[in-house]
Amino acid sequence: MKNNHYYHIHINVFQISEKSRVDLIQVGFFYDPFVPLESSYAPPEHYSCETHDKELMKCAWKDGLEILKNDDSFIGYIEQEILSNKYSVNYSNYKFFKSNLGNQFPLPKFMVHDVPPSKHKHADLHVKRDKATPRDKLDDNLLASGFYEVWTPRNRIFTLQLECTQDAKSIFTLLKKYFNLTGGIKQLNFEVIGNLVRFPKEFKMAKYLPKIL
Repeated sequence: MKNNHYYHIHINVFQISEKSRVDLIQVGFFYDPFVPLESSYAPPEHYSCETHDKELMKCAWKDGLEILKNDDSFIGYIEQEILSNKYSVNYSNYKFFKSNLGNQFPLPKFMVHDVPPSKHKHADLHVKRDKATPRDKLDDNLLASGFYEVWTPRNRIFTLQLECTQDAKSIFTLLKKYFNLTGGIKQLNFEVIGNLVRFPKEFKMAKYLPKIL
């Protein structure tokens, strides 16, 4: 039976030793760069491991975490994500059709907050736009709602970090209905954060949306 879950491990690096860079590649991580922007939370370095195999994910998590724990210079965090086909929608029309709007943008301006050292986010909600898509009102609405933007070589990705998985499901449903009318994006999804470890524990992450439901 096909596994409908996809497992990602991401390491967001703000400082790391050369030895750890080499060790991460050797245990199966790959360098996964963001495009530098003047105003973005994208880390200077980013490593990923992606698989449908849950046991492989467990091994990669264990190996990656051990490498970072033994690197006194490391600053950043490692996170484990679980993606389900149920909460991922691909779109073929990247043009944003404002004339098709039956309603206004469905999200309010959320009050996002710093993540306390004793907590971590439990979901990431992503809106992926083609990098060639001109900046428009949709960008403004997403940023005003509490999303932050990073660029990869091919995409502009808007992310809302959430404390509560149920909140992510509810917002995903609202956005799915909206984008089915308007288009304008490549993909909408949300991922459950299985584990997350910060180095140091007080490392300041991008802000998240505390539980609202």
